[in-house]
Amino acid sequence: PQGETSPDKRKGFLFIGRWVPKKGIRILLEAYARLKTDPITWPLTMLGDGPLREELLNTIQEQGIQGVQLPGFVSESERHRYTREAKWMVTPPHTQEDLGLTPLEARSVGVPCIASTDGGVQETAGPHALFCKPGDIDSLLECMKKAIQMEEIKYQELSRLAKVDLEQYVRPLD
Repeated sequence: PQGETSPDKRKGFLFIGRWVPKKGIRILLEAYARLKTDPITWPLTMLGDGPLREELLNTIQEQGIQGVQLPGFVSESERHRYTREAKWMVTPPHTQEDLGLTPLEARSVGVPCIASTDGGVQETAGPHALFCKPGDIDSLLECMKKAIQMEEIKYQELSRLAKVDLEQYVRPLD
């Protein structure tokens, strides 16, 4: 993504990925449901799709979870806009992924990450991310609470630090 949204204009949590169990999507939805936060200021936007779609829709409806936005698949430019406008990128897999692309994209526009310590995701989320244990709802919930309760000055510092050393980590192919 290119450009940035001012940290004070960002809101909510963003998940981008395939809706399959090992991406931590069930854990994320359960943590968000337990968070019981203001759905206007702290929405959970979930981009993508997959085999868990019907299950997630049923869970949201049955539990009456407010604040979950499910745009599904979006264009690349829309995905970049969602990334720029999110307060936090949430990447909670428990699958030993080699690389987490969405944390890198988020960091490139100054959006800090909440990520599991799963495989390469921990590395791509950067040293200033909030980390949870893979597959642990309570651990993810605690990270989300920290994000919500964080003072704005601290958040702005994490936003700035998200980009530090990124150029050393990912070099242009040209």
